[in-house]
Amino acid sequence: YIVFGYDNGCSNNGIPKESTTKSKGSGAVFGENSKTKYFGSDFNLKIIVSGKTIKILDKDGKEMLSNSNIIKYNDRNSDCPSGGFRDISSNGIYFTIEQQNCSGWDFIDEFITFKYSEKDKDIYLYKFELIYTDRSEPDKDIPVKVYGENVFGKINFKDVALDVLYKYVR
Repeated sequence: YIVFGYDNGCSNNGIPKESTTKSKGSGAVFGENSKTKYFGSDFNLKIIVSGKTIKILDKDGKEMLSNSNIIKYNDRNSDCPSGGFRDISSNGIYFTIEQQNCSGWDFIDEFITFKYSEKDKDIYLYKFELIYTDRSEPDKDIPVKVYGENVFGKINFKDVALDVLYKYVR
């Protein structure tokens, strides 16, 4: 199963504060607004988001993978009023990081989907989906952009970085 812990209280730079409530067993930190998600059917994995770090733990609570290069929060010092990180959703052997970013006059809703490989017992980037909204013309029809393994190749979760993903698609 995936356990998603997130404290909505933010520090001055827009990065969520660490929660003070600890769960039993895993040593993971959870906030009052934490969510529980299920990932997969016959394997037990936990995903924990704390600040900009995503950790994936095995059924015994041992860290399998970690990544601090995907989560983005709003930058209060920029002209971008985006919300940054929003949520993680899961469906079977897939989980998706949902966040919002900016580029010029566009909001970009980012959906970064990963797939668990039962064969390799590892997690890989599956697809990167971008939905653009023009801030000056919100009703303007802009095609959704979806990039998959055919563009990136097989990239392990721990090696994915948001800035590198954008270099692939530009």
